[in-house]
Amino acid sequence: MNVAIRPIPAESLTHLIRRFLCERYWLPVTDYPLCGDVFTALGITGDDCHEFMENFSLSFNVDLTDFVWPRYHLSEAEAQDVRALLRPLLRLAGLKMQPMNRDLIPISIDHLQLVAELGRWVDPDPHAEGGLRRAGLSRSLSRFSARLKAGGIPRTHSR
Repeated sequence: MNVAIRPIPAESLTHLIRRFLCERYWLPVTDYPLCGDVFTALGITGDDCHEFMENFSLSFNVDLTDFVWPRYHLSEAEAQDVRALLRPLLRLAGLKMQPMNRDLIPISIDHLQLVAELGRWVDPDPHAEGGLRRAGLSRSLSRFSARLKAGGIPRTHSR
């Protein structure tokens, strides 16, 4: 894949994305380092996800022509469907019900940074090998370290 990366320093882009998520969308700073799915972390779905992606596109000059939303989040009707609450149990039982018969692909902060660097949407490849995956692992480990320094990971007490 021959893709030209825009000349934005990674440190400043990381800072800009952090400000975008934490200040504009109120993602808790302690959740930022390990956020594996932005939509889930922000608690948004449907039209709110569309608005988020539009604002992300405008803020970071990203072409979203190839962004196919049903891969990444539910529609408003699906989110309000009572079966959404039962989805994990139905999947465990091996049942699939319309319209939620698809697995959603999480969008990580690392992927948002990659898309901002490229200037266009590319689908995340969970099976990718090589430099991008190693760089993501390195960033994830540094985020995990930052999370531990910021007060650790909340633990639940079992009875």
